Amino acid sequence: MQKHLLHIFSRLSPAGFLHKIWRYLFPDELICILKKDRSQWPWFDRLTMTRELTMTRGLTMTRELTMTRELSTRKRELYTMILGRVKMGEDTNPEKPIHDSRFTIHDSRFTIYALRFTLHDLPFTIYRPLLPKLQACFCLLLTASCLLLTATASPAQQPVYIPPTGKVFSHPADSVGIFGDMTNDGNLGSAPGSVINFYGKSWENASTALLPGVTGAAGSPGGQFRFLGLQSQNLFAGYNFNAKTGPSFPNLSVENKSGVWLQDLNDLHVRNNLNFNKGYLYLNGWNTLVGQSVTGYSDKGFVVTGSGIGGGSLYREPPQNDTLMTFPVGTDPESYSPFAMQSATPFRGMVGATVFDNVYLHATSGGMPDSDYVMKSWQVTSGEGSPQTTVLLQHREADEGVRFAPYRDSSYVSLYRVDNGAWDMDPLPHKIFNPGTLTTGKQYNDVWMNNRHFPAGLPHQNTGTNRDSVNWLTVSTTAYSNTTCPVADFRLWVAQRYNYKWVQLFWRTLRELNVMQYEVQKRVDTSENFHTIATIPAKNVNGFSDHLLYYYDADSAIYDGTVYYRLKMTSSSGCVVYTNVQKVIWGIYVQVWPDPSPGPTNIHVYGVKHDLMMQVINTLGQILGTYTIPPNTDYMIDLSKLPDAIYQLYFRDPKQNGKIVASVKVVKITVR
Repeated sequence: MQKHLLHIFSRLSPAGFLHKIWRYLFPDELICILKKDRSQWPWFDRLTMTRELTMTRGLTMTRELTMTRELSTRKRELYTMILGRVKMGEDTNPEKPIHDSRFTIHDSRFTIYALRFTLHDLPFTIYRPLLPKLQACFCLLLTASCLLLTATASPAQQPVYIPPTGKVFSHPADSVGIFGDMTNDGNLGSAPGSVINFYGKSWENASTALLPGVTGAAGSPGGQFRFLGLQSQNLFAGYNFNAKTGPSFPNLSVENKSGVWLQDLNDLHVRNNLNFNKGYLYLNGWNTLVGQSVTGYSDKGFVVTGSGIGGGSLYREPPQNDTLMTFPVGTDPESYSPFAMQSATPFRGMVGATVFDNVYLHATSGGMPDSDYVMKSWQVTSGEGSPQTTVLLQHREADEGVRFAPYRDSSYVSLYRVDNGAWDMDPLPHKIFNPGTLTTGKQYNDVWMNNRHFPAGLPHQNTGTNRDSVNWLTVSTTAYSNTTCPVADFRLWVAQRYNYKWVQLFWRTLRELNVMQYEVQKRVDTSENFHTIATIPAKNVNGFSDHLLYYYDADSAIYDGTVYYRLKMTSSSGCVVYTNVQKVIWGIYVQVWPDPSPGPTNIHVYGVKHDLMMQVINTLGQILGTYTIPPNTDYMIDLSKLPDAIYQLYFRDPKQNGKIVASVKVVKITVR
């Protein structure tokens, strides 16, 4: 119905307008305004009641009110406005208003929630003969900003429509309610102090629509637009952020627990204040630009950017005296993660901020090493930076990586450096705050805030044709600082001899970062240089893993000295990191046959390249014979002269001061 009324208001003559209102609203009864004298009503540019009325079905109210006539060049005159119940065709004497009676709307099809008469730019004259059936002169002055009607017999509210040539204005202290969907193709103005309450499901502004303020200009100060629906509300704001064109709300307040959702191909521009009373503003992939201030933000009301990359940004145009800008953003209603900038001097230029889940190796791509980070990345877009800038990042403990909390005291704000493709470390002193203070509501002990100071301002990192700078920030810890070099959390790294011929190498990692491949390197004790004996690709994905990975290699190492092994890790950027060195001594294998032996006994020593000394020892520990055993050769000794018994053969290395390097038992049995 509101759409129909606004269409009437913009198209009909005053007489036709009044007649239509009469026939449409009150076929059986009416609210009548009686004036004090019989003279012609003068021209008015504004007609305002001195107090509010609230009328609902079955509610009685006093018939007499005071009406103030205001003219810019004339003195103020008082009229008596009488609300009377008048039947069609009933002879009612306007000269005898009843001042002490009351009335009740018994059978109205509509409920009038607020009654405030305002006439703007519509001069009119009412003559007594205008509506012959009325015994009193009837003047019902209605605009969309003052008469709020809703069909009580209908389950759904009728939409409201302002046509392209339509103009509607809400004056100071006006309180307007819109219960159906709103479509503004024209001009919906508001003065400071006026309030437009929107209860409908969808508000849509055409790209050519206007929401002017008190002066009628598109950017002048205006009233408050409150979104108060009981269900989520859709906002087609009509603004184009890239082109900086389209309508802008003077002030907007989110007061809907279910939230307000920006719709496709529509950004939002609030030229003065964006307020959060309760509920969230969902960007839904689009942008919001606020010209002056953001108020009322807390974990119960903020801008929801979404969890993915490119979820839309909150932009601010700070006034010249603003040295602190807070961006109340979060990826979802349960993850309030605000960002703030503080400067010693007023900010210059527009600043935008968004936040998305996870930390990526290359800001927006690559692996996700966020187990050791706060699992949020803040993206800041700015033009000309301000020197002496401090950034503040706030997060919940629930958003910390599994290995972040033990090192929280060493955490810092990390900046992604586009020039070298890595997250940096904060070289300056920084602080950690608990609880976080970027809220106008309750502060919680499980909320932390980190700061970082940039003496020259945020760096100007241009990532494309856009002249604006884009910076990515997150919160890291010193223990797990990320660089372009490979990092691996080794839970096992060992090289051990399997036999005289083979060495086994095992390693196991719990976490890998920037690791592209491993090289197994080896050197012997007679050389100072390692050389690669095997190359093994890393088992991670895109250089990153956060779970156990197992590796194995084997080396044929017949050498009668010490062998050293290490792992060489290489990243995609070419950075190289080496592990600690594992030491493996040479291996020996002794073969003795026959066993038992009647006397003549063959001995072959494997794994060495120099002579060993062998001793034959009985069970009493007595040395019964000493021999020099050449390497890799069958060597025979004769045990025939020894009594039958079990003998121990000890092999000693002269190069190691006679150290026993092998021992073998042999049984001597005489054959009869």
